Amino acid sequence: MPERCQLDFAAAISGEAEPLVRARILDPLGMHDTSITLTPAQKARFAAGRDEYNRPTPAWNLPVLAGAGALRSTAGDMVKFLQAALDPQSPIAPAMRLALAEPRDAPGFRAGLGWMLLPAPTGTILMHGGGTGGFRTYMALQPESQRAIVMLTNSAVEPAVQDIALHLLAGAPLAEAGPVADAPPRVAQGDEVVFIEEGGRIARAMFTQNGNSMPLTKVD
Repeated sequence: MPERCQLDFAAAISGEAEPLVRARILDPLGMHDTSITLTPAQKARFAAGRDEYNRPTPAWNLPVLAGAGALRSTAGDMVKFLQAALDPQSPIAPAMRLALAEPRDAPGFRAGLGWMLLPAPTGTILMHGGGTGGFRTYMALQPESQRAIVMLTNSAVEPAVQDIALHLLAGAPLAEAGPVADAPPRVAQGDEVVFIEEGGRIARAMFTQNGNSMPLTKVD
């Protein structure tokens, strides 16, 4: 059976996120291997995440901000979602029309509700991507060609999967992948390090869950 991977979904829903998503999207589309609360069998298949330095890292749990990345799915279930997104008669067709009704201009693309609209020679591409601790996801569809793609990876190493998806869907160039950066030394959870940078500037580094470091914040 396919490994599971974290999936970011667009709407931030407070309270009863999982029953609402299941009633309106998952059950009507037959996405029975997608959920927030995993069964023991699903936990056994859950892919182990790796951080930007290719080190093992735990999956994030987001009980409060479920809309920011609490949903887990499989490639098979996401194909069902994309097929429904392309079908004007599917249960989510009214929601798709609403999401694309009034797109706004943004640098290099247009933005709908939860979708980015990218112009391409073969037709507009609708896309959405994201990631959590050790996972990256990306999906794109092209209504004119009736083609779609979803990419799931259990790694935060960059470049992730967006370039691969757009290359396969529309022939976009692939990003150049270099060597994975050396990881900084791990420190104990909750430690705080303050040091002086060149030029007399002070940088404060907070180290959080399992010793993974947050980006440095410079302070004059």
